[in-house]
Amino acid sequence: MTKNEITAIAFKCFAIYWLSIVIVSFPSLLNVISQVEAFGSGDKPSYVTAGFFVALSVVISLICIWLLWKLANSITKPISAQDAVPEMSSSANELMQIILICMGLYFVIKSSLDFPHQFALIKLQRDEDPKLLLYKIQMAVIIVKFLLGCLLIAKPKQWVKTIRSIGQK
Repeated sequence: MTKNEITAIAFKCFAIYWLSIVIVSFPSLLNVISQVEAFGSGDKPSYVTAGFFVALSVVISLICIWLLWKLANSITKPISAQDAVPEMSSSANELMQIILICMGLYFVIKSSLDFPHQFALIKLQRDEDPKLLLYKIQMAVIIVKFLLGCLLIAKPKQWVKTIRSIGQK
């Protein structure tokens, strides 16, 4: 078994693990809708909004899992004759890009699963509750984590260049 096949198997196991996390989290995500409806203001917009965020988090998570599965499949594609003996630095850069993409997928999945719960906590608090500020700060951290994950997925080559330039100074 080659290194690429072992890496592909590891990525597929990681994808299956995250799929199980989404499946296990689904009942608690559905509970968010009922909490907002039962303890919130009870009006339709909050109920619909909570349901939208739950559905969106599941869809985003499933898309990321699919991307991870596709990444695993792309690793095992045969290498052309001219790329058979890559330079050490280019293979290290490719490895760093794969690691950064996986980190990005992790951040996106984790933050998209945390978002509905945090939304419900904010929605259920009264305006004068001192915990409300804490929950809003946590929501901001979740959003930053989501955006960072998206950037890691979208531009891994740029991140590798940045990391390499920091190490050379």
